[in-house]
Amino acid sequence: MRAGLKWFAIASVGLWGACAESGSAGDSGALAVTIGGEAAAEEGFPVGAGESEIAFVDGFEVTFDSILVSVLELTVAEEGAAGSSVTLDAPLVVELTTGSQEVGFWSGLRSGRYAAVGYTIGPVQAASTLLGEVSETDLAEMQAEGVAIWIRGSATDGTDTYTLDLRFAETVRQLDCVNGLDGTSGLVVTEGGTTTVDLTIHLDHLWFDTYAAEEANLRFEPWAATADADGHIELEFLSAQELGDLTDRAGEPLTTAGETLVVYDPGTLDLTSFDLESYVRAAATTMGHFNGEGHCEYVVE
Repeated sequence: MRAGLKWFAIASVGLWGACAESGSAGDSGALAVTIGGEAAAEEGFPVGAGESEIAFVDGFEVTFDSILVSVLELTVAEEGAAGSSVTLDAPLVVELTTGSQEVGFWSGLRSGRYAAVGYTIGPVQAASTLLGEVSETDLAEMQAEGVAIWIRGSATDGTDTYTLDLRFAETVRQLDCVNGLDGTSGLVVTEGGTTTVDLTIHLDHLWFDTYAAEEANLRFEPWAATADADGHIELEFLSAQELGDLTDRAGEPLTTAGETLVVYDPGTLDLTSFDLESYVRAAATTMGHFNGEGHCEYVVE
């Protein structure tokens, strides 16, 4: 689901290591796997142009100073017990604001379809390695607090500015991922070439105002209303906003420009309580995609 767009809801060798159980016949393909947050991670919102622009309907702009994601597992496998497969040697922590990063490269793979693609995002582990511009200090803090995704940035409407410190602890398994390029299961390793695929993190999901319709808007105003006196916002602050009784910064009922009352609808999101914090935490579990718009089966642990 992307703002303003139709959506369809569905529930290097060495450092990274290769774990390829492939036969000798036809072992002629290579696979490179990257992870990224698309242009939004580097540029913030709004991003894109024309009908493809993703922007906040209430005029806010959001930029990111750091987006750290902890990837615990990656599996790419052919169907059947005798099929080829690749996995990560160790979990990793990646910084997304500097662009897509390569999480692994595997050669000598049997060419053909690898239908079982999945990956797990979860709290940093003791064995986690660093990918991109990740500091040891941030790694230690994530590990101490059990953080899986750590987002820092700022938001402004041209008048007021807010700082963001969002820490998610949920473990999410993205299973049976569908390829966003062609809608097929998993990927195809091509004979004599290198197939490159991307684990894609959709940051806009955090600000969708509904998960029960084909189109959603991005809104920051209800977040701004929870800021402390210094304009700082953390996930826990969002619990002050009830989804059916949202307010703006002035404490008035949140409405559209046409004065229609705004009520967030979680749709199929699994909420622990009917407030904005629970809504955003649940929304974050849907951020992981495959090759752009490809969805996976999301299992939250």
